[in-house]
Amino acid sequence: MNGQWETYRGRVAPINYLFQSGDRFDIAAHPDGDRLIAPFASKRRVSGTLQYQGGGFYNGRLNQYIGSLQLKPSPLFIVELSEERDQGKEFKSNELSMKLQYALRY
Repeated sequence: MNGQWETYRGRVAPINYLFQSGDRFDIAAHPDGDRLIAPFASKRRVSGTLQYQGGGFYNGRLNQYIGSLQLKPSPLFIVELSEERDQGKEFKSNELSMKLQYALRY
């Protein structure tokens, strides 16, 4: 904890193409990193996100709703539940997922 970068990662994708097949090609820059200055303890046991995207899709419109809920009963165990709902002119799609993370302490 001397102010140096603890973790750092980046993603590059400045071009974003969405093909009619639904495939995507993108290039952008997304740097991300963590630098700890003082010790911390996370007390947030429940967190979540909501996201909406919408726009033109073929000859219609696509609305996409994404939500996630993260539960941390302990620092070593995390449960994440998420749902993605896509609605187009002639279709609806739902995707549910659950992710469990358990860390072993040495």
